[in-house]
Amino acid sequence: MPPSKSFCAEMKRRRFACLVVDIHLPGMSAVDLRNQLATDGIATPVFLVTAHDGPKVRAETMAGPCAGYLHKTDAGSEILAAIRRVLASPAPGPGQGSQA
Repeated sequence: MPPSKSFCAEMKRRRFACLVVDIHLPGMSAVDLRNQLATDGIATPVFLVTAHDGPKVRAETMAGPCAGYLHKTDAGSEILAAIRRVLASPAPGPGQGSQA
C-alpha cells in the first residue's frame, strides 16, 4: 500500500492538531490526500506546501478544505504564525476546514 494511502487509514485511528504536507507525495497528491481525509470526515487542518508555486497549483490547492498554502521559501516565522492561527481557532466540524 502506498504511504499516502496507509496514512489515510492511520488518520482514522489517530488525531493530530494539524498536518503540513508537501503537495508532491508518492502514490497520491497532497490535494487528493486532503480530499480523501475530508471525505472520511477527518477535519484535521491541512497545510499544503510546495516549491513549485503557480496559479494552477494554487487554485487546485485552495479549491477544497485547506488551512493554508505555503511555499517552501516562506520564512519559518510566517509558517509558524499560520499554524498558530489555525490551532488557536475553534475546531471545524467534520469535513470542514478553514482557508488561511
